[in-house]
Amino acid sequence: MVKEPRNRHLLAADLDMLLTAAVREADDLPEADVERVTDRLRALVRPAWLLVPHDGPVRTGGSRIGGRPDLPHGWDWPTGGRDGAGPAALAFLAQIDLADVPCAADAGWLPPHGRLWFFRNESGVIETEPDHVVMHADVPAGGLRPAAPPAGLDHLIDEGGCGPEPDRPQPVVLRRTLFLDDDYKYGWHSRGIEAVAAELDEHVEDGAWEFFAQVQRNLVRAALNEGEQWGGMLIGRPNPCPPPGGACPCGRSAPAHTPGYDNEDGPCSPASDSLLVLYEGWGDGPLVFTADATAPAAVHGRSSPGTEAWVY
Repeated sequence: MVKEPRNRHLLAADLDMLLTAAVREADDLPEADVERVTDRLRALVRPAWLLVPHDGPVRTGGSRIGGRPDLPHGWDWPTGGRDGAGPAALAFLAQIDLADVPCAADAGWLPPHGRLWFFRNESGVIETEPDHVVMHADVPAGGLRPAAPPAGLDHLIDEGGCGPEPDRPQPVVLRRTLFLDDDYKYGWHSRGIEAVAAELDEHVEDGAWEFFAQVQRNLVRAALNEGEQWGGMLIGRPNPCPPPGGACPCGRSAPAHTPGYDNEDGPCSPASDSLLVLYEGWGDGPLVFTADATAPAAVHGRSSPGTEAWVY
């Protein structure tokens, strides 16, 4: 009798097939090890969506990087306060229509409906409080209006030309994939991945980290059409460590009722991890928005709690 892999329940069927194929297509791994390694990685990968630029029209409320946001009627453009100098307008970075996100509920940290707006102080010189805002609203496109920064306020964009262009919106479509590897171009890094890497190093010719990179490239390639490029990634919460009812590659396991983040050993993945990663044009970049993975998936008022924004 074949033993059921302990972590198979952690992924939806389509994502499980995607991961299995990506592992099988990676070099150097014997077929006999594919299922075992795939099961270890099931507890480490996270749902993700590639932000793929396209040449279609800029629609009201549509997902985009840069340009101007479409804010709900009655909403003000977010500002940050400066000591002794009054407020300044935060730079608009991205707008995500959650209707464009296939299986958005898999992300775990974001609302299933509505839109998200990402703003940040991009000046690099002037300090403000807050220095970034992540906002959410669930209103129809007819309840949105093209917004501009308040007249008379400094607009905190990077004068060196970094970041998105306010006058050139880039529409994007979102393609579903998984997030695995050890940097923000291809994924994340955790104690769980280090544990699997230590084991794999003895079995793959080019080393575990190159193996992980191959798996991630396979995952990305499967999500893209021929010739497409991607400029960012929306990322779901890490699985709890240990995952409810399963075993983590770090070695810990738990019954189904055990929460994943309430022990002194801490989670395999960082408690505060990425939500949105934007590439190209942020100096050393990428620009990473993070959120507290232990916080409830909720938005208080207009803003998502526990977020940070920084250039990696």
